Amino acid sequence: MNIKFTSDGRKVTVVGKLNAQETIVQEIFITQDGSEIPSGENFVVKSLHDTPVKSWKEVEIEKVEQQYQKGVVQRRQEIANLERRHYTLTGQVHQKIEYLCDLIRNFSEEHCKTLEAFINDKIKYIVEYDEIREFEPYDNFDGKIKLISLMGSSKGNLEFRLHSYSDGSGGSHTLMPFETMEEAKAYLQKKIDDTEGYYDKIVQSAKKYGLVLDNAKLNIYKDQEVDRLNQYIEQSTKKINEYKEQLKTLEDSLCH
Repeated sequence: MNIKFTSDGRKVTVVGKLNAQETIVQEIFITQDGSEIPSGENFVVKSLHDTPVKSWKEVEIEKVEQQYQKGVVQRRQEIANLERRHYTLTGQVHQKIEYLCDLIRNFSEEHCKTLEAFINDKIKYIVEYDEIREFEPYDNFDGKIKLISLMGSSKGNLEFRLHSYSDGSGGSHTLMPFETMEEAKAYLQKKIDDTEGYYDKIVQSAKKYGLVLDNAKLNIYKDQEVDRLNQYIEQSTKKINEYKEQLKTLEDSLCH
């Protein structure tokens, strides 16, 4: 077959010449199995090409469509980025508003006094981990002031957190600041009073600072500790007996 292509992109086979300017052709179609066959009525064309061709207009339209599709993808990506940014900022604004509302409900004059005491270097003691210690705001490594943060998931209370370093890196923990030892002891005493069940640290701190323990809670704590130690003794005794039995077995096997 003499294969040619028409100006409108159809694949044809040449049937014959009609005249010097016109050619009789038959269009080629593709069957379901992928075979190409001439089919349909013959028709006359004036222009034929050896390879598929496109008009300048078609090429320009394709360029415009490609640019359009590329622009659509870029705009969609930009919109997605803006939506994510909007979601993040909206969440942050919501959290700030929620915190400020909680702060308005819970803020007291005492908060101002504590903040003022920090600023004026009046804080001498802190309570952390159920223990009172002198406040040391400076890092021993570089001598800089450790970061002290106030706001967080504290429902509007000024929750003071002491960080390991001045840039906020490392760990952090909650602390309660006080100007005097008496204030720190009073706070720790209230914490002991509000504690439903005693544990080692709080009992040790009460004895260390001469604080009052509830006898009923203390007796429960003692009973729990006695039970725990008895269980440990029982487990240890059992393990010792097992080792003794292993030793006896070893000695008997060596003697024979």
